[in-house]
Amino acid sequence: MKHMEVNKKIRIITAVVAFIVALATLTKSSVASPVEQSSSAAKEGAGDSAPGDESSQQEDASQQPGSAQATNQASNDPNDLRDNDRPLTGQDLIDEEFPRSWPLFGSDYRLGFKGYVKLDYLQDFSGTGDRFQFVTATIPVEGTPEAEVGGYMNMFARETRFSFEVRKTTEGAPPQKFFLEMDFFQENAGAFNQYPRLRHAYFVYGRFLAGRTWGLLTAVQAVPALIDFAAGDALAGTRAAQIRWQQRVSEGFKWTVGIQMQEFPGIENVSNQTGRPSQNLPVFAGRIDREWGASSLMLGGGFTQLRWDGEGVGPNATAYQFGVVFNGRWTFPYGGYVLWNSSFGKGSGNGVIALIGQGASATLTPEGELDTMRAASAAVGYGHPFSKRVSSTVHVAWTELDPSELRAPDRMKASITAHANVLCSITENMSAGVEYMYGRRTNTDDRFGVAHRLQVMTKYAF
Repeated sequence: MKHMEVNKKIRIITAVVAFIVALATLTKSSVASPVEQSSSAAKEGAGDSAPGDESSQQEDASQQPGSAQATNQASNDPNDLRDNDRPLTGQDLIDEEFPRSWPLFGSDYRLGFKGYVKLDYLQDFSGTGDRFQFVTATIPVEGTPEAEVGGYMNMFARETRFSFEVRKTTEGAPPQKFFLEMDFFQENAGAFNQYPRLRHAYFVYGRFLAGRTWGLLTAVQAVPALIDFAAGDALAGTRAAQIRWQQRVSEGFKWTVGIQMQEFPGIENVSNQTGRPSQNLPVFAGRIDREWGASSLMLGGGFTQLRWDGEGVGPNATAYQFGVVFNGRWTFPYGGYVLWNSSFGKGSGNGVIALIGQGASATLTPEGELDTMRAASAAVGYGHPFSKRVSSTVHVAWTELDPSELRAPDRMKASITAHANVLCSITENMSAGVEYMYGRRTNTDDRFGVAHRLQVMTKYAF
C-alpha cells in the first residue's frame, strides 16, 4: 500500500509540473507581453533595425527596474509573487515609482489601488493540521492519534488581497504616504468563513513612520517567492504596530531605529499558575541596510522585557530577551538570485515565525521565575529565471530551540522545511504555479513527524 501511495504522489507531482511547463510553452508562443508586442511593431515599421536604433533602446529602457512600465508589471513578476510593500521614507519614497496612480483633483495627493485574486488548490499527503498553510508545528508526530489522520485536499482564495495608497511628494516639502492593505487570511474564522484582515495600516511623514507594517527586523527582500503562505518559516519578525525613524546615510546605506509591539510573548506556563503574559515595555530595535542595485544586506538587533503578571494571586516575574538577525539577497546579472536569513537570540523564540504559538521564549518555573531559552534559525533559497515568463524557486529553512528542562514534551523544539516550485506568468496580469513541500517537526522529547504537500495556484493581479 505504501508503495502505491508513493507512486500516486509521484504521478500527481509529475502531471502538475508537466501541465505548468506545457502552459508556459504555449503561452510563450501565443501570448506576447506588451513589451514584446511594441518591440515587434517597431521593428516591422522600421524594417531592418540596427542594434543601437531607437526601437531597441526603447525596449531596453522599458525593462529597467526603475522604469514605469517595468514597475507596472512588477506585481506579476514570478520572482515577486506577492508584490510586498516596502516601508520607505524620505528620499527613498520620492525616488520610488508610483504607477497605476491618479491625481486627487484639488490637492497635491495621488491615489493608487492594487491587489490580486489568488486561488490555491492543495493536496496534503500527511494529515497536516493547518489546511491553509504549511505550518510545521501542526505536522502530526509518529505515535500520536493525529498521525492516523489521512491526507486531504483543500481549495481556497483567502490570500486574495487589495491595498490603497496615497502619496504626496511636493518639491520642497517632506514626502507623505498613507498605506492600507487587507487580505482574507483570518486565522480565527471558520474553515470557509473568510473575513477581511488588516495587514498594513501606516503613514509616513518625511523619515518618520507610524502604524502597522513589517517589523523593524523583517527584511522583505529576503522573503522567498513561494506559493505557500507560510513562506517565511524561519524568518525572524512579522508585521507589528510600531514607530520608526529611517535615515539614509549615503546612496547605499541607511539605518533604522524604533519601537514596536511585542505581539507574541511566548511564555509557557507548565505548572498552570495564576496569571498571564503582560507586556510592560515595547521592543527596542535597530538595523543597518546596505543596498546596491537589486542586492542587499541587513544586520539588526532588538531587546525587550518578558513579563508574567500574577494578577495579585500568582507570581510576578520578568526577564529580558534579545535577538540579532542577518539577512541578504544577491542578484546575478542574468536575473537569478540567492537569498538568506538567519537569527539568534535568547528569550526571542517568539520572534521566529515557525515558533509562534509554541511558548518558545521562556518557561514559567514552579518557583515563579522565567527561564528564557536560546533560539536560532537559518534559511537559504535560490530563484532561477528560465525565461521572461517561467521561473523556479528552491528554499530550505531550519529552526531550533534549546528547550528548558521544564518544557512540555509534546512542544516543538526544531523544524526543517523544503519548498520547490515552478512559476509561470501567463499574461501581463495572470500567473500560475505548482509547489512541493516537505517538513519535519521534532518535539522536546525527540519524537518527530514528517509531512508532504503539493500546492497549485493561479493568480490575477491588478
